[in-house]
Amino acid sequence: MVERMAVEATIDNLYKVNNFILKGLKVLGCDDDGENQILLSCEEIFSNICNYSYENKFGFVLISFKIIFDERMIIITFWDNGIPYNPLEQEDPDVNADAERKSIGGLGIFIVKNMMDRVYYIFKNGKNIFTMEKKI
Repeated sequence: MVERMAVEATIDNLYKVNNFILKGLKVLGCDDDGENQILLSCEEIFSNICNYSYENKFGFVLISFKIIFDERMIIITFWDNGIPYNPLEQEDPDVNADAERKSIGGLGIFIVKNMMDRVYYIFKNGKNIFTMEKKI
């Protein structure tokens, strides 16, 4: 099963993204912990696209939600035409550092990398393509 949706890259559309993802998770019968991890990860990626990808210009995000039933796996992919940026190249923050020594930024993608089973990024044909996979 594959579902797709396109929305304008504005934070006001986060509820549409969440509802789209939730619909797919309900089909698979995801538990609350898995649901929360996936929603938090999707919120992080979508909000980063909204806040940084288009530099205050109009743009869209295409999101696909794929279920592989026999593996109980979901694959969620975000496409945008914004500025090329691979968040996976960002150095992981030192989560054990004292508050005054912690660097700003990077915690969101660090959380995504730790909540999902696999994440990957490519820039192809003028598009940022960020994919996340998780077994439920």
